[in-house]
Amino acid sequence: MYIFDLDGTLVDTRAAVKEAYRRVGVTMPDDAWGVPWTAWLKSKSLHENKAKAYPRCLKEFASKLPLFDFAQKHQAPIITGASTLAVQAIEKEFGQLNIIKTYASRQEKIKWIINICDGTFKVPTGAGNRVEGVIYVDDDEVVIARLQSLILKKELICQAKLPYQISLQALYPPPEQTQD
Repeated sequence: MYIFDLDGTLVDTRAAVKEAYRRVGVTMPDDAWGVPWTAWLKSKSLHENKAKAYPRCLKEFASKLPLFDFAQKHQAPIITGASTLAVQAIEKEFGQLNIIKTYASRQEKIKWIINICDGTFKVPTGAGNRVEGVIYVDDDEVVIARLQSLILKKELICQAKLPYQISLQALYPPPEQTQD
Protein backbone atom coordinates (compact mmCIF):
# COMPACT_ATOMS: atom_id res chain seq x y z
CA MET A 1 0.00 0.00 0.00
CA TYR A 2 1.21 3.46 -0.85
CA ILE A 3 0.48 6.33 1.54
CA PHE A 4 1.34 9.87 0.57
CA ASP A 5 1.88 13.31 1.98
CA LEU A 6 0.23 16.03 -0.13
CA ASP A 7 2.15 19.33 -0.34
CA GLY A 8 5.50 18.87 -2.05
CA THR A 9 4.77 15.21 -2.76
CA LEU A 10 1.66 15.17 -4.94
CA VAL A 11 1.26 18.90 -5.62
CA ASP A 12 4.01 21.51 -5.75
CA THR A 13 2.40 24.20 -3.59
CA ARG A 14 5.45 25.94 -2.11
CA ALA A 15 5.25 29.03 -4.35
CA ALA A 16 1.44 29.20 -3.94
CA VAL A 17 1.66 29.09 -0.13
CA LYS A 18 4.42 31.71 -0.02
CA GLU A 19 2.52 33.96 -2.42
CA ALA A 20 -0.75 33.64 -0.48
CA TYR A 21 1.06 34.76 2.67
CA ARG A 22 2.86 37.54 0.77
CA ARG A 23 -0.50 38.87 -0.46
CA VAL A 24 -1.57 39.41 3.15
CA GLY A 25 1.73 41.01 4.13
CA VAL A 26 3.44 38.00 5.70
CA THR A 27 6.86 36.63 4.80
CA MET A 28 6.76 32.91 5.53
CA PRO A 29 10.01 31.75 7.16
CA ASP A 30 11.87 29.01 5.28
CA ASP A 31 11.96 26.86 8.43
CA ALA A 32 8.15 26.97 8.74
CA TRP A 33 7.63 24.06 6.29
CA GLY A 34 6.25 21.05 8.15
CA VAL A 35 5.38 23.22 11.15
CA PRO A 36 1.79 24.26 12.00
CA TRP A 37 1.11 27.92 11.22
CA THR A 38 0.18 28.51 14.88
CA ALA A 39 3.83 27.87 15.82
CA TRP A 40 5.20 30.75 13.75
CA LEU A 41 2.28 33.08 12.92
CA LYS A 42 0.54 34.66 15.91
CA SER A 43 -2.37 36.18 14.01
CA LYS A 44 -5.34 33.97 13.23
CA SER A 45 -6.87 36.69 11.05
CA LEU A 46 -3.73 36.84 8.87
CA HIS A 47 -3.91 33.08 8.42
CA GLU A 48 -7.62 33.29 7.56
CA ASN A 49 -6.85 35.99 4.96
CA LYS A 50 -4.08 33.80 3.57
CA ALA A 51 -6.62 30.99 3.26
CA LYS A 52 -8.87 33.27 1.20
CA ALA A 53 -5.98 34.16 -1.16
CA TYR A 54 -4.76 30.57 -1.46
CA PRO A 55 -7.17 29.20 -4.14
CA ARG A 56 -6.17 31.95 -6.59
CA CYS A 57 -2.50 31.36 -5.80
CA LEU A 58 -2.95 27.64 -6.50
CA LYS A 59 -4.23 28.48 -9.98
CA GLU A 60 -1.28 30.77 -10.63
CA PHE A 61 1.63 29.03 -8.90
CA ALA A 62 0.91 25.36 -8.08
CA SER A 63 1.25 22.28 -10.24
CA LYS A 64 0.50 18.59 -9.99
CA LEU A 65 3.52 16.37 -9.51
CA PRO A 66 3.81 13.02 -11.34
CA LEU A 67 2.64 10.90 -8.39
CA PHE A 68 -0.68 12.78 -8.13
CA ASP A 69 -2.32 10.76 -10.91
CA PHE A 70 -1.06 7.49 -9.41
CA ALA A 71 -2.39 8.38 -5.94
CA GLN A 72 -5.71 9.46 -7.40
CA LYS A 73 -6.13 6.41 -9.62
CA HIS A 74 -5.35 3.96 -6.81
CA GLN A 75 -7.21 5.92 -4.11
CA ALA A 76 -4.04 5.94 -2.03
CA PRO A 77 -4.50 7.35 1.46
CA ILE A 78 -3.17 10.87 2.04
CA ILE A 79 -1.97 12.19 5.41
CA THR A 80 -1.24 15.92 5.29
CA GLY A 81 -0.38 18.82 7.52
CA ALA A 82 -2.51 21.08 5.34
CA SER A 83 -5.75 22.50 6.66
CA THR A 84 -9.07 21.13 5.51
CA LEU A 85 -9.72 24.39 3.60
CA ALA A 86 -6.34 24.15 1.84
CA VAL A 87 -7.04 20.53 0.90
CA GLN A 88 -10.46 21.47 -0.46
CA ALA A 89 -8.86 24.19 -2.60
CA ILE A 90 -6.24 21.73 -3.89
CA GLU A 91 -8.91 19.14 -4.71
CA LYS A 92 -11.04 21.75 -6.46
CA GLU A 93 -8.08 22.78 -8.59
CA PHE A 94 -6.53 19.35 -9.31
CA GLY A 95 -9.07 16.63 -8.46
CA GLN A 96 -10.33 14.51 -5.57
CA LEU A 97 -7.98 12.44 -3.42
CA ASN A 98 -8.38 9.94 -0.58
CA ILE A 99 -7.55 12.31 2.29
CA ILE A 100 -7.61 10.45 5.60
CA LYS A 101 -6.01 13.10 7.85
CA THR A 102 -5.57 16.88 7.68
CA TYR A 103 -3.78 19.20 10.12
CA ALA A 104 -1.28 16.40 10.86
CA SER A 105 1.88 17.50 12.62
CA ARG A 106 5.08 15.59 11.97
CA GLN A 107 4.50 13.54 15.12
CA GLU A 108 0.90 12.80 14.13
CA LYS A 109 2.01 11.60 10.68
CA ILE A 110 4.43 9.20 12.36
CA LYS A 111 1.72 7.98 14.75
CA TRP A 112 -0.71 7.39 11.85
CA ILE A 113 1.88 5.40 9.89
CA ILE A 114 2.66 3.29 12.96
CA ASN A 115 -1.06 2.66 13.57
CA ILE A 116 -1.55 1.65 9.95
CA CYS A 117 1.46 -0.67 10.06
CA ASP A 118 0.43 -2.39 13.28
CA GLY A 119 -3.19 -2.75 12.19
CA THR A 120 -4.63 -0.34 14.79
CA PHE A 121 -6.12 1.79 12.03
CA LYS A 122 -7.69 0.23 8.94
CA VAL A 123 -7.15 2.49 5.96
CA PRO A 124 -9.97 3.00 3.48
CA THR A 125 -8.44 2.27 0.06
CA GLY A 126 -9.65 1.28 -3.36
CA ALA A 127 -8.10 -2.15 -2.78
CA GLY A 128 -9.87 -2.83 0.49
CA ASN A 129 -8.00 -3.28 3.78
CA ARG A 130 -5.56 -5.96 2.60
CA VAL A 131 -2.14 -4.53 3.45
CA GLU A 132 0.97 -6.51 2.58
CA GLY A 133 3.42 -3.65 2.90
CA VAL A 134 3.52 0.10 3.21
CA ILE A 135 5.50 2.56 1.17
CA TYR A 136 5.13 6.01 2.66
CA VAL A 137 6.14 8.93 0.44
CA ASP A 138 6.77 12.34 1.98
CA ASP A 139 9.06 15.23 1.08
CA ASP A 140 9.62 15.98 4.79
CA GLU A 141 13.02 14.54 5.66
CA VAL A 142 12.32 14.83 9.41
CA VAL A 143 9.31 12.51 9.18
CA ILE A 144 11.16 10.04 6.95
CA ALA A 145 14.24 9.99 9.22
CA ARG A 146 12.12 9.34 12.33
CA LEU A 147 10.24 6.49 10.66
CA GLN A 148 13.51 4.98 9.41
CA SER A 149 14.90 5.23 12.94
CA LEU A 150 11.89 3.38 14.37
CA ILE A 151 12.32 0.62 11.80
CA LEU A 152 16.05 0.27 12.52
CA LYS A 153 15.33 0.11 16.27
CA LYS A 154 12.64 -2.48 15.52
CA GLU A 155 10.09 -0.33 17.31
CA LEU A 156 7.95 -0.40 14.18
CA ILE A 157 7.11 -4.08 13.84
CA CYS A 158 5.18 -5.22 10.84
CA GLN A 159 2.58 -7.98 10.82
CA ALA A 160 2.40 -8.29 7.05
CA LYS A 161 4.19 -10.89 4.91
CA LEU A 162 6.32 -8.34 3.09
CA PRO A 163 8.66 -5.97 4.89
CA TYR A 164 7.37 -2.45 5.26
CA GLN A 165 9.24 0.22 3.39
CA ILE A 166 9.48 3.87 4.21
CA SER A 167 10.51 5.88 1.21
CA LEU A 168 11.41 9.49 0.54
CA GLN A 169 11.51 8.78 -3.17
CA ALA A 170 9.19 6.70 -5.29
CA LEU A 171 9.17 5.51 -8.86
CA TYR A 172 6.45 6.60 -11.23
CA PRO A 173 4.72 4.36 -11.94
CA PRO A 174 5.83 1.82 -9.32
CA PRO A 175 7.20 -1.41 -10.85
CA GLU A 176 4.21 -3.56 -9.87
CA GLN A 177 1.81 -1.07 -11.50
CA THR A 178 3.47 -0.65 -14.92
CA GLN A 179 0.86 -2.73 -16.75
CA ASP A 180 -2.12 -0.58 -15.64
